[in-house]
Amino acid sequence: MNLVRLSTALTMSALLLASSASAQSSSQPGIKLEEPPDHRVGITMGYPSSVGVIFELSDRVWLRPEFSFSVGTSEGSASGISGTSSDIWTVGIGVSALFYLKNWDALRTYVAPRFAYTRGTTTVDSAFGGDSDLTSEGFTLNGLFGAQYAFHPRFSVFGEVGVGYTSTETRLSSPVEGKTETNSFGTRTGVGVIFFF
Repeated sequence: MNLVRLSTALTMSALLLASSASAQSSSQPGIKLEEPPDHRVGITMGYPSSVGVIFELSDRVWLRPEFSFSVGTSEGSASGISGTSSDIWTVGIGVSALFYLKNWDALRTYVAPRFAYTRGTTTVDSAFGGDSDLTSEGFTLNGLFGAQYAFHPRFSVFGEVGVGYTSTETRLSSPVEGKTETNSFGTRTGVGVIFFF
């Protein structure tokens, strides 16, 4: 009789432990990423330096616009004599379309085409007479492969690698006019975090 009671108690304990483990695993962040996430809009912060948003178009297609800018000044001198000072600003916008491929619990992989446009201006004031304006603008096309991991329903990290083509045009408007065009092809890597609202 005691043996029957012990066997019953052990069976009930095993069932309770299995039920508890199942409930706990189903509540873990990111475990059921095969299903559409609850949070469909987020803010991204990445390197190379950019900030943007990410939002859902469908279960496996997301859009990620991004924005970056920088402003700075520089000063130069020759033989202790003040020479030039420059004001520099650059702004860039881009957009990526993320096509998710496969899920492994909290890990997701994707491929993404990316387009970006940048424009910058440098104004040089010379103590020796004459100011110069240098303007550059260009675009970049990338093909990327990335992986995204959810540590929490509202927080994910991502890393991506790919190749891209960049075309840049630089124009000098004063005191003489000139133009230079540069085309390049190379690799691109990026990392970042996503905070979902």
